[in-house]
Amino acid sequence: MTESTAAKLRKHILFRDLSAHEWESMWLRIREKSYKKGQFLFECGGECERIIIVQSGSVKVFRLNSSGREQTLEILSPGDTCACNPGLMSWQCSACARAMTSCRVWYLARRDYVHLVNSNSKLSKALNLIMAARINRLNSLIEEVSLENSQKRLIKFILGIFDAPECQCQKKDCLNIPYNYEEIAHRLGIVRETMTRHLNQLKRHGYIDIKSRQIVIRNRQALENILK
Repeated sequence: MTESTAAKLRKHILFRDLSAHEWESMWLRIREKSYKKGQFLFECGGECERIIIVQSGSVKVFRLNSSGREQTLEILSPGDTCACNPGLMSWQCSACARAMTSCRVWYLARRDYVHLVNSNSKLSKALNLIMAARINRLNSLIEEVSLENSQKRLIKFILGIFDAPECQCQKKDCLNIPYNYEEIAHRLGIVRETMTRHLNQLKRHGYIDIKSRQIVIRNRQALENILK
């Protein structure tokens, strides 16, 4: 790995508070790997062998229900990690991860990860911050999919992205959607055709406008009223 790559990873939340000696010890254990679009990084029910940090591209973390339908849990973008419970050397992962695009990741063997987190309070603190953010995202997901009305699920999702602190929209009411329709449908637990129908209905009512990878909110109050 190049010096610029090392410098980029050094700034990650997991490592940025480490001393030079601690970072050197960590750096010697980190590896890189590339995946093609559609390749699995890990599969549901398999033993967790490593934690990953996305360097480039995007990775979908999802579960399969009893009928085989996907439920998207997270979309990992550059800088995001699957880092989780370090308490056990052996850990079965209930989720799958698949490359949404060609991607490159850094990874750390679970044995090294468990040892380093348990022996370094700075890493433990950073992991707590990561886990707290993940819990907040999963709580939002539970709230979205618990709505019986699929139209309300979609509206809740759209407004949730607008209100998220990490939203990078350049215009106040124009949202750049980082997912395609299939991925949104998987996240909300509905079929794509149903989601598309809801979007078109909202557009006909003048509540939103739909562009390529964008949704423009025309009447936020009307959307919020539907959720009441």
